[in-house]
Amino acid sequence: MLRFVVLLLLTATAAWAQPPAALDIRLLGARSGAEHDSRPALQRAIDSLARLGGGTVYLPNGTWRSGTLFLKSGVRLYLEAGATLLSSPNPADYDTVHRHFLYAADARNVGIEGPGTFYGNERYFRTDTYEATPGRPLQWLHFERCTGVRIRDTKFVDAPGWNMAFSKCDDVVIDGISILSNVRTPNTDGIDLRLTNNVRIANSRLVTGDDAICLKAREGADRQSVVENITVTNCIIESDDAGIKLGTGSGSTIRFCSFENIVMRNTRFGLALFMKDGGTYEHIRFSGIQIDCRSRSKNNYPIYVDLDQRNDQSPLGRIHDITYDNIHIYTAGNSLVAGHPKSIATDLTFRDVTVYVDSAADVSGFKKPKGAREVSTYGVDYSRVPAQFTFAHIRGLRLENVRVIERSTGAPRHGLWMKNVNGVLLRDIELPEPAPSMQRISTEATTNLRAEGAWHEPKRWRLSPARGDQPAQQQYR
Repeated sequence: MLRFVVLLLLTATAAWAQPPAALDIRLLGARSGAEHDSRPALQRAIDSLARLGGGTVYLPNGTWRSGTLFLKSGVRLYLEAGATLLSSPNPADYDTVHRHFLYAADARNVGIEGPGTFYGNERYFRTDTYEATPGRPLQWLHFERCTGVRIRDTKFVDAPGWNMAFSKCDDVVIDGISILSNVRTPNTDGIDLRLTNNVRIANSRLVTGDDAICLKAREGADRQSVVENITVTNCIIESDDAGIKLGTGSGSTIRFCSFENIVMRNTRFGLALFMKDGGTYEHIRFSGIQIDCRSRSKNNYPIYVDLDQRNDQSPLGRIHDITYDNIHIYTAGNSLVAGHPKSIATDLTFRDVTVYVDSAADVSGFKKPKGAREVSTYGVDYSRVPAQFTFAHIRGLRLENVRVIERSTGAPRHGLWMKNVNGVLLRDIELPEPAPSMQRISTEATTNLRAEGAWHEPKRWRLSPARGDQPAQQQYR
């Protein structure tokens, strides 16, 4: 039978652009059922097709249990409707070096397609109190130095760790998938892109216990590589941590990224930029995004920017040209956007941003989120400033058509609070009437501030005397 299959495949085209040859895993001895180990048949199918130049491993309706699979150039997995590729609950079934469910290294033109399901068996890799147990495949699917990865239409359910990790890959398309993780299971990131370029993520739903989509640019001493040309469109995201996150690993550059037409629900961080290892974030666009930022955590941040250091020896990075456009936010939290006294963030734009605040949280006992366990310093911390928007250490800040609407009473807050911000344009800003101890706009060491539109009346501004060489403090009520 195998000889017949091989002869059949030899007559088929191996070109990725054409319909690839298909090999049904039952022909190589795979048996459906969680009690049967299908990994030998699956790996033989992958290896056979790779030797022939490529093709499709076909998984029909049924349950196919496996440990670590090594995906190779020119091969895709196709899961038919009703097909489940089941992660073995036994840690011994995973490779000791590459401890993943599926691993591809230095491969070209590989993929996962079809309406079937990857099922991660996460309950076997944690305690009842949701602590990770030894031996779990942390990066469930891991692609390393791969080119031309296509993942379409498949469900990924109950991963035991990160769902998908891409390291130094290029030309990745993820379209029409569902990632459905237990939101309490630790480290269940959705899609992690580390030093990976030219990525299109679209038309997908992600429910994760950790960052749903995360871009990283840290690779030891490798500061020449970049993360660039990333688009995320038409997605629904729910995360117990960040919906979209850059960092904390930031040692090189993340640039030319666009995130648009996204709905986020029940997140702790909506759009989060953590910079801890130097590097550069620039030319990043967020547009057409709804953020329901209400998680299990007490401190929720719909928009969060933090330029700081991982430790005392870490370099400071640079944040430049970040735009938030047409953003709708529902939260009890607040937004914190801070550069660093020794590295000023530049050219930040907030345009057509509406925030609906329900029972504003009391931030007086907060500490700035570090973003990762290994971060050992808090640096400058403005998390206790009671303000709807906190801005610090910025040059070139534009707020246009920004509205904050309080729908229920909570802890008193300033509308906008600024420190060490140079070059501010406020145009058509709407802020709620503050409590007597607060101001609509409060500034410290802030210069070159221009207000237009709704804030054009000079009599509404009050300047307090400058002290020494410090700029005047400006307050608006």
